[in-house]
Amino acid sequence: MSYNAQIKEIHKLDRRPFGDKNNIYTYQITTTKHTGLLYTSELSVAEGDHIQYDYVQQKNGWKIVLAKDENKKPLYSNYTKQEQSVARLDTGRSILLQVAFKEASQAYIAGKISQDEVGSLTNKYFNIIDK
Repeated sequence: MSYNAQIKEIHKLDRRPFGDKNNIYTYQITTTKHTGLLYTSELSVAEGDHIQYDYVQQKNGWKIVLAKDENKKPLYSNYTKQEQSVARLDTGRSILLQVAFKEASQAYIAGKISQDEVGSLTNKYFNIIDK
């Protein structure tokens, strides 16, 4: 269940819930409705703020889980997936390209062309047989 209340007091506790190597801290927060623990690396609220939160029971008491801020941006907000612009060949043309590559690679194996010329010869053979 979600609650709306004003923060009356905030106290930072000495204990870290996930060990000293982690940068998560424990805060005891008292609102106008509840008292509970808040676990966070960066305290984004202050005394007097009105907050929306869930009040969750845990083994050693109650914890306050702040509602997600709608103004916060997701971690990877600047990432956009780009569509691949590579045109795929249909099956028949794919087979023709494979045949052209085989012919060009045979010419390389026979020592008639250099390795750098295999690509251009493949394209040349493909254009010949793709008619």
